[in-house]
Amino acid sequence: PNFSFFGNNSTSSTTASNMTASTVYSGYASARTQQIIAAGAAYQLGQATLGAMYTNTQFRGLGALSALNSLHYHGNAAFHNAEVSFKYLVTPALNLGISYDYTKGYGVNHATYHQVDAGVDYFLSKRTDVYISAIYQHARGTDSTDKSAVANITGFSASSTGNQFVAVTGIRHKF
Repeated sequence: PNFSFFGNNSTSSTTASNMTASTVYSGYASARTQQIIAAGAAYQLGQATLGAMYTNTQFRGLGALSALNSLHYHGNAAFHNAEVSFKYLVTPALNLGISYDYTKGYGVNHATYHQVDAGVDYFLSKRTDVYISAIYQHARGTDSTDKSAVANITGFSASSTGNQFVAVTGIRHKF
């Protein structure tokens, strides 16, 4: 897993962790293998779309890369993750959405993460839209780095606490 996570660039190392992006999983760089199983479905009913997804991620054989095992982990670490979502097309130009995501770590860690995402997307034309998204995450327990879990929304730096809020707005033009 250490090399599948950003391990294909000029700064990758065989003796240092390439899995530094998130405290949720960065402590598992010493794993021999990583397995991800996912299943999802969506159902459209008129202008509304309901969705659900489940994933199970396992880091097996912790300690296999001893140089990356400063926490002296052995065994396996895994995450159950479930998400439900709702999207509604108010008009042909206005789309609203909300989702809830629950992640539970087990094995060597016992962190839980609750995340809510909400967004509005307004289409100015077929190729251009403006959007705003808000994301809130709450974390608790012990994370992969064997520390108190902190919120760590994907794509952003980790919070210094168990809570994190991010708002993103932008304009997108498709070529």
